[in-house]
Amino acid sequence: MMRMRVASRTTRPDERARETMRARFFFVRNSLLSLSLFVVFAWFQLNTCWVQHQSEGLRTINSSHGVNLAEASTTPVSSQAARVIESPPVPNESNALNVGSLLRKEPTSIAFLYRRSLSVGADDVTLVTHCSVERFDILALLVDRWNGPVSLSVYIQSGPDLEKLESSWKSSPHLQKSVTVHALLEKGPANKYPVNIMRNLALDNIDSDYFFANDLDFIMNVGFYEKLKEAPLEMLRKRVLWVVPAFERFPNKGANRVDSLLDMPGNKEDLLSLLKTDLVKPFHEYFPPGHVRVTNFEKWYGFEGFSYPVEYQLAFEPYVVGYKHGLPKLWDGFRGFGLNKASWFVELHVRGYSFEVLGSMFVVHMNHPGRKHRTDRTGETQRQKSLLLDYLEDGFQIDRRNFQGPGF
Repeated sequence: MMRMRVASRTTRPDERARETMRARFFFVRNSLLSLSLFVVFAWFQLNTCWVQHQSEGLRTINSSHGVNLAEASTTPVSSQAARVIESPPVPNESNALNVGSLLRKEPTSIAFLYRRSLSVGADDVTLVTHCSVERFDILALLVDRWNGPVSLSVYIQSGPDLEKLESSWKSSPHLQKSVTVHALLEKGPANKYPVNIMRNLALDNIDSDYFFANDLDFIMNVGFYEKLKEAPLEMLRKRVLWVVPAFERFPNKGANRVDSLLDMPGNKEDLLSLLKTDLVKPFHEYFPPGHVRVTNFEKWYGFEGFSYPVEYQLAFEPYVVGYKHGLPKLWDGFRGFGLNKASWFVELHVRGYSFEVLGSMFVVHMNHPGRKHRTDRTGETQRQKSLLLDYLEDGFQIDRRNFQGPGF
């Protein structure tokens, strides 16, 4: 018995040693296996990112990391292939020298040249607009009245344009808070204003799901943004567009332009009072298909509800609130002014969008000398009409004879 006990005691340490070695072996094996899996996963992720980068064909430029914007390749902006160069996220960073090197004959768009500080969620509404640097005085009035996030595209044709843009941005904390700036660079000055390219650039680069597509010199009623935030925006997800009735404010006696918010009506009651003085009229009364005929102003004057439906008609081109997902781009074949939005609304109509006029909200155009100058361009207007008719016939098989008759 003594021998058996001794033998048993001498074998136990050996067994414990073998168990220890076995545990170490499995630990090392599992560690190596985990490391191998990690390496494979990391390689797969890097390879996926590289493939995505190559397929997009876009270069993200960030001068805050010391990258010169001049190193970016450029592609002409068109409806088929629009190159967007994403620029610095730092609002007050100096970009004029780097961006200036991209000024060429072919238009180049730069998204997020300056970013606002205001936080924006998906359920917000962003004002979408555009301008040249000469109109920044009006921009300040629009931002003051809107009081919400803005996506602005700016047309740049020269180095001084860039310097003016940068100076305006740096000198205005209000713009820095509310406005994200995108730029379209195109060496001028012979080119006509690329209005639909500008609209696409601003609309394509909003953070919210909802937008209000407006032109710079159309001032909305007081509390417009706040009312939209309280409105049933989910309706817009069903291919509904809210039409914002558009009016025009003419200069007071002895003045040649409207340039103050004090001259602009703040609510519907103020607007109806001004309509009796001839200082305010429905926008483009001389061209009924554009706004007057469909909006039905006579109904709007006495309407007290939220909205009423209207039937689309050819050449209708209102200002609208909508849901950005699924929208077609505006046709960028238009340059200059006149009928440039009409092609977009034809396509929206064909895609099944419906229209409802908002009952208590509106915009009013601040009349200026350039407006008369545009309407006097008979040749320019005929050229725009011809472009639109060609677009409708080629793209939608719409007979141009539908556009003949009074008012067109």
